[in-house]
Amino acid sequence: MSIVTTLLSGAVGGLVATLGAKGIWRFISRPELEFTSGVLKEGESHPEESMAWGQYRVEISNTGRSVASNCKPRIRLVGLRETTEKEPDFGPDGHEFHDVTVQERYVIDLVPTWNESESPTRIDLNRGESAQFDLFYVHSEAAPPNGSDTDIRFGDRKPSDEIEETGEIWETEPIRVETSHQGDFSRPVVETNPELKKEVFDEIEWTEQSVDVTSADTKKLEGELDFVWDDVIPEVSVRQ
Repeated sequence: MSIVTTLLSGAVGGLVATLGAKGIWRFISRPELEFTSGVLKEGESHPEESMAWGQYRVEISNTGRSVASNCKPRIRLVGLRETTEKEPDFGPDGHEFHDVTVQERYVIDLVPTWNESESPTRIDLNRGESAQFDLFYVHSEAAPPNGSDTDIRFGDRKPSDEIEETGEIWETEPIRVETSHQGDFSRPVVETNPELKKEVFDEIEWTEQSVDVTSADTKKLEGELDFVWDDVIPEVSVRQ
C-alpha cells in the first residue's frame, strides 16, 4: 500500500469517526418534548345557579438536554355528523315538507397561542422548562325543563377592553362546518363558528382529535385527545 493510500485511508477514517462522534453527541444532547401534565383544567361550578365552566390547557415539557427552538402547536379535530332537514315540496295542494339526509363535516384546525410568549404561536423551550397553550373553553348552565346548555368554545378571545366595548368575546371562528345533501361534498355550504353545543359534539363521529407540537430541533410531538362526559363539563386527556 502506498503512502498516499495510507494517508487517504487514515483521513477518511478520521472523518468518519468525527462525524460519527458528532452524530452520537447530537442524539444524546437532543431536546425531547413530552406531554408532561397532559391536559390541565381550571374551572368551577355554581350549584345554586346550576352553572359550570372549564378552561382547558395543554402543557408540554422539554425533558431533553438542549433547547427545543421554534416550537409550534396545532390542534386538529375532524369528524362527520349525519342528520335530517325538512325540505319543501311544491305541489297542487301547496307545499309540504319531507325529510332529507344531510351530512355535516366538522373541521377544527387552529394554531393556538402559548400562554407566556411575546411571539404567541412559536417559542423556544429550554431544557427542564414547561409551557402551556389553550385547548378550548366549556361553559354550561341550566336549561329548562330538565337539561343543560353546554357550549364548547375554540379560538382566541378578544382583550377585555374590546369585549366591554363591542360585547363580542371571540377573535376567531376556527370551527368550519361543511354541509352537504346526500353526502355530496363537491359544493358544500360552508359556515364558520367559534363554538359547538355538547349535543352536537357528541353526535359527531370524530376521525381525528390530534394535538401536535413541532420543533426545529427534534421530532414532532403527537398526541390524541380523549373526552369523558361524566359531568356537565368533560374530563379531557391526551395520549402520546
